[in-house]
Amino acid sequence: MLIFPDNVAQENHLEYCCPHWELENSYAFCRRTGVPVELEKPQIILPGKKLAPKLKSNIQLLNILSGLINPIIQSGIENNCFFILCDQHLAALRIFSSAKNIEAGLRTGIVPGTVFTEKSCGTNALSLSRKLGRIVTIPGDQHYCILFKTIFCVAGPIAGPDGNMLGYLNISRPNRKEIDSSIALVKILINAAEKEILFYDCFSTGLHAQVFLPPELVRRLTPRELEICLLLLKRLSSKEISSQLHLSTFVIGLPYMG
Repeated sequence: MLIFPDNVAQENHLEYCCPHWELENSYAFCRRTGVPVELEKPQIILPGKKLAPKLKSNIQLLNILSGLINPIIQSGIENNCFFILCDQHLAALRIFSSAKNIEAGLRTGIVPGTVFTEKSCGTNALSLSRKLGRIVTIPGDQHYCILFKTIFCVAGPIAGPDGNMLGYLNISRPNRKEIDSSIALVKILINAAEKEILFYDCFSTGLHAQVFLPPELVRRLTPRELEICLLLLKRLSSKEISSQLHLSTFVIGLPYMG
């Protein structure tokens, strides 16, 4: 569950703006590489057979971000918002939004498989975030592609435990007044995702108990109880835990949860 601080909308967006010279470099690169000046929508969308291996190799990232973003979408508080999760090469893995927005995205080319590089979309928040290695905000008038001229985007990198970039997360909204809360939300989601990625990395290397559970608790638990605690940290339900450990939910001592 995400915890939103009281000052979620108090971010200073100026420090996340793209430098003027970097924008000019991006525009020049687009023109030099033949991206049409009147580009109306993304030029590169991967077909299913090329997207499939990317989805498979990024399944952990997809599952983690889906677990964080889907409750926000289902709550209905972000009806006008697009969340775009890309891999390290800026290919969209999943689009999170309302059903109405997803349908609109199908018509305009904002779909899983859309590539958000400059060669495909021109200057945009995702491509500049990858170039600068940080969270970037791009207002509508700074976008190269006509399709994005009316939206305000915030994008940031998602890093793995060793510092390598696993992917990028973008939030797009039509209202510039919400750019501060978009920055805060991107930061919260990326921070939460990176913590979960670290947990899974530690879990796979055997460091999970030392990193994620207090030493005094580890000493008091039996091996089986420790195993159950660690599965709970992985967000498994009581039914999933009982199935994996071949125990009843009564033995686990948790109420049945899906």
